[in-house]
Amino acid sequence: MVVDYSKWDKLELSDDSDIEVHPNVDKKSFVRWKQRDIHEKREVRHHEIETLKAENLMNSNLLSRIQRLIGFLKAVPEGAEDEKVAIDTILKEGCAESGGSVEENPANGPGPTFSDMMKSLVDQVEPEASQSKDGSYREALISKFEAHYKRLSELQNACVKKLTDLQNEEAKHITSDDIHIGFDSTRVSKAKSPESSVSTSHKGKGKQVQEIEVLNSPSASSSEKTPSEEPDAGQETSGGDEDEEYKTSPIAQEFAAIKMGDYQKCLDFIGKHPNVVSEEEADGILFDAFGKEMAGNHAAAKRHVHNALLLQYCARLGKDGVTMFFRKIMTPGHPSLGAFMQDVEYTYNHIKERSKVLLEEQKNNTEEVEEIVNLEELSEKELADLGLSKEDVERFKSEQVERDAEESAQLATNK
Repeated sequence: MVVDYSKWDKLELSDDSDIEVHPNVDKKSFVRWKQRDIHEKREVRHHEIETLKAENLMNSNLLSRIQRLIGFLKAVPEGAEDEKVAIDTILKEGCAESGGSVEENPANGPGPTFSDMMKSLVDQVEPEASQSKDGSYREALISKFEAHYKRLSELQNACVKKLTDLQNEEAKHITSDDIHIGFDSTRVSKAKSPESSVSTSHKGKGKQVQEIEVLNSPSASSSEKTPSEEPDAGQETSGGDEDEEYKTSPIAQEFAAIKMGDYQKCLDFIGKHPNVVSEEEADGILFDAFGKEMAGNHAAAKRHVHNALLLQYCARLGKDGVTMFFRKIMTPGHPSLGAFMQDVEYTYNHIKERSKVLLEEQKNNTEEVEEIVNLEELSEKELADLGLSKEDVERFKSEQVERDAEESAQLATNK
């Protein structure tokens, strides 16, 4: 494949590291001089372009005025009695006429107007035509105006040529003025959470009444609350179970139910519900995976682990990396998919092994409790036959309570 380097020809560098200077010349000073020279030439070129544009506009307007004046003079009948009066009228109107849509002042500021320029031209041509002995006065005027028209046309052509050369020279270099913003748009899709539901009911004959049911209505909550549900004054309210920290929201439960491998559906769901992408929602789904695994639902547990890790990856990559991540894992054979599935297997195996340990501990605890209960049911004589007493039973119970507390603390640490 041939690489085209021509696009770099338009770059004009003032601090090129490959530049070679004379040993007696300081390189940094030379670079600064070259940079200043580039900026000065650029400003001069820009000023010349603006000046030539204004000159081109002025010459075009003057040429059109002179051409109309010549046409009016040629339309005057030669040898007529009122020829002199008609010519004077044409010259006076030619000086005062407007240039149409073009502004009267070419510089749009202080300076001579187009009417002043035409008046100066007429004052210059009229005496020369009066003193001319070649032909009539009308023909002398036409000849003089045509000579000025030709000379101004040559200046206009030279001006256009120079303006074109400067614009081509300016287009050869890439500057900061060429930088512009292309497409700049942002779209954020938010999930719609309805706060109220509208229901209609028919009351009476032919009369339809619309009722608005507001969620968490104060009147409804106060009316539904019974005295038995109110907490006692002396009863202490607990701060909540530890499991409330890992409570899964309905949106997260819906995301966890998506089939493994259906990444397009997962991406669409995240686009509709961007608030599901968070570490808290992922932890809640992983906590549910423990429950599924301990209940023997291995497929659901692995699906929960898979979807929870999707949310963890998206939360860590940020909103700009979600689409790129899904594009990679949806590409067959991409290394990102293999690495992600390896992480899923590792996390699921960890939950699987941990669930086995928890189930074994629960089984042992149940057997020990049953044994203690059986000891409590024995009489003192039966306990004496076993070499035990009531004090031994109480000691067994206190030791069991201590072991339960240690296991609960260990479980909380592992979570």
